[in-house]
Amino acid sequence: MNKLELFSGCGVFRLGFENAGYKFNKVIFSEINKHAIANYNYNFKKSIYAGSVIDIRSDELPEIDIISFGSPCQDFSIAGNGVPMKAGTLTAGGNSGGLHSDMTVIPVLTPDRLNKRQNGRRFKNEGEAAFTLNCQDKHGVMITKKHGSHQSQIRRLTEIECERLQGLPDDWTKYGLYEKGLKEIAKTRRYEMIGNAVSEPVVREVAKRIKKCLI
Repeated sequence: MNKLELFSGCGVFRLGFENAGYKFNKVIFSEINKHAIANYNYNFKKSIYAGSVIDIRSDELPEIDIISFGSPCQDFSIAGNGVPMKAGTLTAGGNSGGLHSDMTVIPVLTPDRLNKRQNGRRFKNEGEAAFTLNCQDKHGVMITKKHGSHQSQIRRLTEIECERLQGLPDDWTKYGLYEKGLKEIAKTRRYEMIGNAVSEPVVREVAKRIKKCLI
């Protein structure tokens, strides 16, 4: 079985599928963020990098069984122009020569960004607010730690705490394989990758249900 990951980020789609029991002969991934690419290459040593999604041509691919993608949401969120994504706008370039007619395509977007502010505050219908992970380190991801009855200390969630909230192993985003070799990834970039990622338990559950349908 071969898998194509578009907008692969730090590889949560692949991680979720593998944790659901999938075995892949080849995984081709597409990403443009150099830190996410380096982190993907570190966590998944045997992968094929395909460049940007606009450069992918299906007639140059092996036969693909599963395509997954978590497309960037900024353009149609309140951080962008707010225009909803049209069906069929996210496709691999070229003809369909390398794609199975019965392949599985799994698009997963982040939660409704039209109702979520990019600093992590989401406003519910009843007017209450819930905080979510974000990819903008300058805003920070904050929690309250109380000391006594009259004092409280506000601190940022650590990178590992954010990884755990996304269902990732500890230090999943800590290292990257760059052109010049292994390098520790800066905290700012780690927060960015984690905030841009989908949640591994969600991907794993979707993958398990797909497997049941294929049996």
